[in-house]
Amino acid sequence: MPLSKAEFAYRTLRQQILDAVLAPGEPLRHDRLRKDHGLGWTPLREALQRLEAERLVVAHPNRGFFVAGISEDELTDLLNTRLVLEEPMLLESIQRGGEDWEAGIVTAFHRLSRLSNVLQSPKLESLSDWDNRHRAFHAALLDGARSAWQKRLYHKVMDHLRRHQFHLTVSRVLQARDDNRDPDEVVLARLQSSMNMLSHQRLMNAVLARDEDQALQLLKMHVGETLGVYRASRIDTGSTNNAA
Repeated sequence: MPLSKAEFAYRTLRQQILDAVLAPGEPLRHDRLRKDHGLGWTPLREALQRLEAERLVVAHPNRGFFVAGISEDELTDLLNTRLVLEEPMLLESIQRGGEDWEAGIVTAFHRLSRLSNVLQSPKLESLSDWDNRHRAFHAALLDGARSAWQKRLYHKVMDHLRRHQFHLTVSRVLQARDDNRDPDEVVLARLQSSMNMLSHQRLMNAVLARDEDQALQLLKMHVGETLGVYRASRIDTGSTNNAA
């Protein structure tokens, strides 16, 4: 069944925001959106209102819609919320998970490892695919948990974290490629560190060994990498366009 124009607009704009193609703080002008996507104002407005409800877009009277900005405070809040949700689900999965759960983790890790060299020739599509597989790996770790609501909230948090991470690292690496120059060494090193397969393998091994303390420690270290990326990058967050 074909998508409605409003649904198409929503999915397209949402993906562009999550991929940082539309940067934090960027104005979402009607004329530009209509030209880029060939859609009228009614489906675009419906899509923007849905994105506003997800806090991916903000609206200001007499100024229009903007991509939501990012900040260190928000990123810290998101990371803390991720751990609040992820830690108990990981413990429950370790305690309850069976052979199918274990097989799902190994499969997800294998699929992720197939893209371990993605930074050698960086493209948005391949980096987006890596992030999707990375999300699937962490979801597999938590698949033994029972709460559907915790998982829904977890995925919402992960969407917002993706937007931060892509703006702070991926967009800069791709811009350097387009400008035919080397990317910032600090940013590239942080991105490589966050994509390191050894840290993911250690986390997987601790989980499969049912070592709860080690698994939680490795998870906290892994999640903490993202805040280090922000502090190393210190780039435009789009916060000025989100001021009331």
